[in-house]
Amino acid sequence: MGIAHTINFNFDLDLPRKLRNAAQMILLQSPLSVSQQNLVLLAISEISANYIRHSHPTPTQITLKLDWSSLDFTLTLDDNGGKIANLEINELDELLNADLQTSGYGLSILKDQFDQCTYHVGTPKNQWRLKLQTENKKALYKIAIIDDDTVQLSLLELYLQEHELCLFQSPLDAFQWLKNNQVDIIISDIHMSELDGISFREHISAITHLAITPFVFLTGDSNESLENGIARFNIDDFILKPIQKNKLISVIDRVLQQRKSIEQQTHKLLDTDIKSKLRHTVHEEILDGYLISTFTQSADIGGGDCWHFEKLNNCSLGITLCDVMGHDLKSSFNAARLLGAVQSSSYHFQSTNLETSDYPSYLCDTTNHWLNLAGNDVLTTMLTLSISNESINILNTGGLPPYLVTKEGTLASLPFTAPLLGLFGSPIFESNQCVLKDGERLLLFTDGLVEIANDFQAETDRLQTLQSLFNTPYQDRKDMRDTISEFVTLLPNIDDISLIVIEKQPHKNLAGKFA
Repeated sequence: MGIAHTINFNFDLDLPRKLRNAAQMILLQSPLSVSQQNLVLLAISEISANYIRHSHPTPTQITLKLDWSSLDFTLTLDDNGGKIANLEINELDELLNADLQTSGYGLSILKDQFDQCTYHVGTPKNQWRLKLQTENKKALYKIAIIDDDTVQLSLLELYLQEHELCLFQSPLDAFQWLKNNQVDIIISDIHMSELDGISFREHISAITHLAITPFVFLTGDSNESLENGIARFNIDDFILKPIQKNKLISVIDRVLQQRKSIEQQTHKLLDTDIKSKLRHTVHEEILDGYLISTFTQSADIGGGDCWHFEKLNNCSLGITLCDVMGHDLKSSFNAARLLGAVQSSSYHFQSTNLETSDYPSYLCDTTNHWLNLAGNDVLTTMLTLSISNESINILNTGGLPPYLVTKEGTLASLPFTAPLLGLFGSPIFESNQCVLKDGERLLLFTDGLVEIANDFQAETDRLQTLQSLFNTPYQDRKDMRDTISEFVTLLPNIDDISLIVIEKQPHKNLAGKFA
């Protein structure tokens, strides 16, 4: 019996983020793999962005439906707007061979990756429908087997018939084929007349895309003689003849699980290295008249939060907080790309004749231009501020509104918002002004801090807890920082969490600098 979840949304320019957040928690219940879940979130982002960019008139109601069985998964998006203009879902290979300025890559990727991708125009609703086959619980491997003994090769084929097998009697034929193909594991006899297994292994080592592919030998040699060569020839394991089916399957599963574990650890180390560059530590007294604290926690893998602090002059500071949509390593890479563009724009702002109060609109305008030209696969929110002793200028494009915390500890939302960047060619960006009194705080944060998909009560409880943190008398500032840091650290790390606290102080002459 199938499972279905349906959620209705009113249209607004924050639609991509709302749809993704709603879908994210539902997808955790589905049978989809992590990569398939990320593909569905990509589809939601791409389709909702098309509603905003190309649907005329824009819809007022959108219905998201996710349903699945043990065999397949279906994503359906219904809307009551006009037809998406100039929509063509081309084959991906056609686009890759077309002019570089050709558009439509996002939708073509969806058509290429989903088993079904259709768009139906109708009355009273238009409908997107995308389908995926769910991956089997038991993984099927693609295995290359090389053995010049036809009887032995047939036996291995019988033992491993549920997997995708690529069988070769000739090691030289196998080498030529493997130069242009990828497999999960290579199994080779060690004693072959045309080319022995050790030499074949050395040939394979020269193929770049097979550099970390597991390699297992079949041999009648003694354990001792072959064990001495395992490290020398980069062999993952060996199987002694006569081959037993249970032993064969056990070795394959163990070797592939070991390799998967190594890849995951490498993936996480790379992810951690990227994130260390996305949210650097900032000195609390970077700007005279304010104390600025930062708190952050990263998702297990992926996440796209990043921030940038720029001293505009001795008495003003620019702050930018971004949340690139996505929950895999690609979102971290995209956040790094975006951060580079933001840093470049901030640097060039210094050479303009603009007032520091123009920094938010300048940064949003240049970043929007970059997204349209070079970063059209990046969907991000961005909250940008310029801070001086007199006031704070705020421009929020698609992010959650900042909170003003009074001296009494009351939270008030500042609903300053503009459309997501990259959706329109040349929008007009205008910042809003906010003045903090001594002792008041401004909270900037990404959705990982407060949003809990499909659980309004839990979200309300978390907001109340957050408010209580700023309504508590502390012994000193370190006590406050430790308490807030503990609160952030203990939150579920499904998504990146970023929090910047800006506190107005009586004017003092402090020389601030980056830590």
